[in-house]
Amino acid sequence: MMKRLARRMGILPLLLAPAAACAFVRVGDGWDGPGRNPHVVHYYFGDFAALQSTDHAAAKAAFQRAMRAWSEATSGNLTFSEVFEPNQPNTIDIVWIDEPGHFPDNGVAHSYYAAPPNPESHAGDIHLNPRRQWAAGDQVASSAFQIERVAVHEIGHALGMDHSGISSAVMYGTVQTGEVFSGLSADDIEGICTLYLCSPRQPNPVPLALIGLYGIAHARRCRHRP
Repeated sequence: MMKRLARRMGILPLLLAPAAACAFVRVGDGWDGPGRNPHVVHYYFGDFAALQSTDHAAAKAAFQRAMRAWSEATSGNLTFSEVFEPNQPNTIDIVWIDEPGHFPDNGVAHSYYAAPPNPESHAGDIHLNPRRQWAAGDQVASSAFQIERVAVHEIGHALGMDHSGISSAVMYGTVQTGEVFSGLSADDIEGICTLYLCSPRQPNPVPLALIGLYGIAHARRCRHRP
């Protein structure tokens, strides 16, 4: 059964953090199936015509930088390759959709988990709301969402990651306008390395000042959702 994710990022009343902070949560086994294996994920840039606030080439480049962040977290064992036909297996279709009702409450973006649990060809697909204000690059107005910051979060879902309860993690459940992507956290890296092959290295720990009261909860692993 297809599980559609309505990720209403940045709308705080609709995205409440867990009562107790929980580290990364993964859903399924990722595109590579059971075990931790290297894998090539394909991606397709769909219709960008509805995106008016940002240059389309800059928006695509922001998505590619977001993919590179996940690839580098696995020391290159997880890679991304562009394809030029939609609805292909093992492919993340990235589309800006301006249709009434597609984003309830004017949500920012939503995505589908990898296959399984989702079936092809919806698995991994990312839909973004062009009615929101967007920006590419590091200069982001306080009223705009940085494409790279949202992209790295939604790609995480497409790879098999659910929301983390660690507030410093990219996979935390909210993102704010004006927020700029500055790198994956140790929690994000640990999570992706439970799904795909990573080199035997330890990620830099998240500074205690960033963990705050979540430090003790971070030590316990959250569930693996099948």
